[in-house]
Amino acid sequence: MPWAGSALIGASFEPGGLVPSGPIEPSADEILRFVTEMSRRWPGLELSMDRVRYAVAGLYPIFGRGPSNPGTFSVARRPLICDHRERGGPDGLITGISVKLTTARAVAERMVDRVAARFDRSLAPCSTATADPLPFALPSPVPSLGFGPLENPAEAARLAAAAADREQARTLADVFLRRSTIGQHGLPARDVLDGAGMALAAALEWSVERREIEIRRFEEFYDRLGLSRRVSGAPPGASD
Repeated sequence: MPWAGSALIGASFEPGGLVPSGPIEPSADEILRFVTEMSRRWPGLELSMDRVRYAVAGLYPIFGRGPSNPGTFSVARRPLICDHRERGGPDGLITGISVKLTTARAVAERMVDRVAARFDRSLAPCSTATADPLPFALPSPVPSLGFGPLENPAEAARLAAAAADREQARTLADVFLRRSTIGQHGLPARDVLDGAGMALAAALEWSVERREIEIRRFEEFYDRLGLSRRVSGAPPGASD
């Protein structure tokens, strides 16, 4: 995936051993095997070890052996929260497994809610659901605009145009959630979405109807998450 003048490539899976006691980092041999495989599959990338800027690694949970090949394993696709009492195990033991770092916070919130309900405890609302995201160190597609929150429609249009031109953005979700972290601060104001939508429409030759559909889809995504409160800016329809 294009990102800030570079490309994000992955992931690769290799069997692991015991959980290490120190930081989990990819070895030079693991990186070389991955680079070699990517170069074989896509020679046009002209990928080599000296072009690798950064590599990360982590432990990925497995849920039993693969159904078709006894020598393989079935990787986890969704988070797991297990009350062991419901499966004949110890009373009071609840296990949570998050598949990806991006969903770990939400899984932790569900775990706490499950434990509270299990022991009939009333808790305060979760604060991490609306807290500011952690700071990022990666460069932005547009200088000083990539991490938000963003309140200026003209700047949103600049960001969307650059993301479409240089980062292959094709939706508002690409612009605000995948090519930047602006959307992590909440649903952008309607005039900001309009600015970005018009820029994408010009770059991708959308009709007015298509632009409105894309904006509505982006808003509905936040509705499904229960995060429809806008960051700031003009109210819906004010820029029409």
